[in-house]
Amino acid sequence: MTRRILFLFLLNASLAYGQEGNLFDRSHTHRFADHLFKSGQYEFAAREYERLLFLAPQNDTFQLQVLRAYRLGAQTEKGIQRSHDFFPDTKSMPWPFALEYTKLSLNARQWENTLSFIQTSPVFPEADKKIVQSSIFLFTDRFQEARQHIIAIQDTTHFLYPAYLNVTEKALQGPYKKPWVAGGLSLILPGAGKAYAGQWKDGLVSLIFTAGMAFQSYRGFTQQGIRSTKGWIYGGLGLGFYGGNIFGSIKAAKQYNSRKRDAIKHETSALFTTYYP
Repeated sequence: MTRRILFLFLLNASLAYGQEGNLFDRSHTHRFADHLFKSGQYEFAAREYERLLFLAPQNDTFQLQVLRAYRLGAQTEKGIQRSHDFFPDTKSMPWPFALEYTKLSLNARQWENTLSFIQTSPVFPEADKKIVQSSIFLFTDRFQEARQHIIAIQDTTHFLYPAYLNVTEKALQGPYKKPWVAGGLSLILPGAGKAYAGQWKDGLVSLIFTAGMAFQSYRGFTQQGIRSTKGWIYGGLGLGFYGGNIFGSIKAAKQYNSRKRDAIKHETSALFTTYYP
């Protein structure tokens, strides 16, 4: 479908511009690349911008658009490689390229590389360095360090300062669930640990199944004594549910904390991309 759309676009463009000159010259290729980029077809746009760079290798506008298209098209590694092609010495990157390279490195989760780059780059304003550093620490669950870097920003009028300070405070405060508490609660009362971790329905199911198995086992032993097959079978099943309930409660608490941390990461990413689109 995509190839067909591209073919029709090229055909229409050919008819529209056929009288003006070569459809594949620099001017038409530039228009086509911009059209692909604006319509969200980043992979195809990157190819067209690369074609433009073949015609004009030193054109910094085309270079920057190539990097943007690779980033937005989830071709992060290609974007990073092309950044190094354009600037073998990353310290020489001017501001728009330095910012684009930083975003590519963040997308690739190259945390240490990003920290090293912004610390040595002469074009990064101090406030923006703190924002990037804080973002990395939020992405890697180092919340206290994130807060320290935000507080260190001298310009409290910076657009992201209050928002990032709020995010770091939420990250530090939680509330988080303690896995050992969840396990301990389920040790005392089956399902209580899952309820503590926010999984009320699963906790209720654990309680009902464990209690049901225990009751059936009790009835079996009461009716037939220690040799009761029913008692041993239901007792074994109940013990299995009981142990699984404790393990499941610990896991539920960890999942709860993971969701809270993921929410912090998503909020950080949204703020960052809003300010640095």
